[in-house]
Amino acid sequence: MEDKIQCSTGIEYLDQLISGLRFGDNVVWETEAGSYIDLFVEKFSRQSLIEGHNLVYISFNRSPATIIKKLSVLPNQHKITLVDAFTSGKGDNDPTFTRFYKDRDLSQSINAIKIDNPTDISQFTKAINEIEEKNIEGTRYIFDSITGMQDLWGDEVKTYKFFTYACPRLYDLNTVAYWILEKGAHSNSFKANLEHVTQVVIEISHSGAQLFLRINK
Repeated sequence: MEDKIQCSTGIEYLDQLISGLRFGDNVVWETEAGSYIDLFVEKFSRQSLIEGHNLVYISFNRSPATIIKKLSVLPNQHKITLVDAFTSGKGDNDPTFTRFYKDRDLSQSINAIKIDNPTDISQFTKAINEIEEKNIEGTRYIFDSITGMQDLWGDEVKTYKFFTYACPRLYDLNTVAYWILEKGAHSNSFKANLEHVTQVVIEISHSGAQLFLRINK
């Protein structure tokens, strides 16, 4: 059946709103500060791992120690790969962050890969491609910050160029990917261009303790 849900967001109400996700979907989350995007990421990650899928988490904005702590509450941790574009990126190879790789428990199930020079987009792209080729169809990807990419690369055009390369590739590989951005940090034209390329766009905002979802695509 064509409309059958292939992939769950991990949140039944959201699945109903968007009729679920399908293999190949790239989902852009336009978030507002304080809108608890981590809740949606955690639910999606947990559901994916319970179903036996691999999960690749690409971090631009948070240290590996911070991300590992968040991921360590999830099941099937041997299926998780953290791609660290923070330590040698916005983290500037500070010993506070690099210490993670010296002190970490090598018996830990979660695999961590540090990108040595994430400011070099070609090197970052090559590393991501190699990871994609090692993972099977149906792998879930979380790019934790398009905003962090833009901050690191210093250019909306470069960020958009990577996005328009990566999205069709992930689509053809039958993956499902979450892409997160802070909507106030990007131009309207940039966000409109992303919406044109991707399959699903969800906007999150809040008023006090109330959370609002808007399905833009």
